[in-house]
Amino acid sequence: VEFAGGDGKLPNAVVGHVSLPLQNVILSGGGTKTLTKEYGEYINKSMVIRNGTKLAFGNTPIYMKGDWIDENTGDGGFLPGSNNDRSIVTFNGTSRQKIVLSGNNESFYRVIINNPSDVEIVRAESATEAGIIINKSLEFTNGCLIDTAENTSVTLLRTATVTRPGATSFVAGSLTWKLNAGDN
Repeated sequence: VEFAGGDGKLPNAVVGHVSLPLQNVILSGGGTKTLTKEYGEYINKSMVIRNGTKLAFGNTPIYMKGDWIDENTGDGGFLPGSNNDRSIVTFNGTSRQKIVLSGNNESFYRVIINNPSDVEIVRAESATEAGIIINKSLEFTNGCLIDTAENTSVTLLRTATVTRPGATSFVAGSLTWKLNAGDN
């Protein structure tokens, strides 16, 4: 499904209290597309945010079973929102998932890793560096976040937290925690 055109809200595909899953999603045509599903956006395959297009949280968690691909060449095409209960991206596939970035950084408010085959950050060939920034929390239920490619990064902002069930879920690669002077 391709959502083209300028600014706008993505349509709801809800039956009762169940969101109908989307397969491959392409956001294109510039402008900002806003998620509005109350019960969450389920994407069974990949989502592509084309260069010049932004995706904004309305009040909708995203459940990804495929790859997250942002083709924006500047800072990310995702506007993460700040609702503790709703601004969540869950990577819950069963095979390795990728976060593919063509620009500098992609910001997320809350990220949940629930994939026994892991989630990997990938820098597109055209990008000189790419990383993800976590504003609130990085939560592991199952699997790891792989950050071993050259010029990729995972950054936690000052107030961000990390939770994990045990020694088998972690960031494999570099992790930076941005603290203010005087923070412990």
